[in-house]
Amino acid sequence: MLLMSDLMGGGIKSVQAGSVLAAGTVTITSVNTAKTFVISVSKGSAGYVAARGTVTLAPIGLTQNLGVATGGSSTTPPSYTGPITGGTTDLTVAAYSGKLISSTQLQCDGPCEYQVVEFR
Repeated sequence: MLLMSDLMGGGIKSVQAGSVLAAGTVTITSVNTAKTFVISVSKGSAGYVAARGTVTLAPIGLTQNLGVATGGSSTTPPSYTGPITGGTTDLTVAAYSGKLISSTQLQCDGPCEYQVVEFR
């Protein structure tokens, strides 16, 4: 358990900093997990925009058929090209971070910068 006395008078024992470009596990110098915390900053994001309600697809270029979808099957929706207007869109995004999973490993779920701060 990290005590206020550790923060105020104990001082910082070590700081390990770095960055990762993709999800994975980073090996760090062993730390006392009871006196350590991680600061991480996402360097990317993931997500999608879902359209619902009545939407209109405006085709791009003169060679496209108006309102005609290409491809698709009973299990796969057709693909469209062009801007969507009308209806409502829902934006869902995720930010990446890092967390200690052991005294020597930091797990990052995507690209991020991190600092592992251990107190005395």
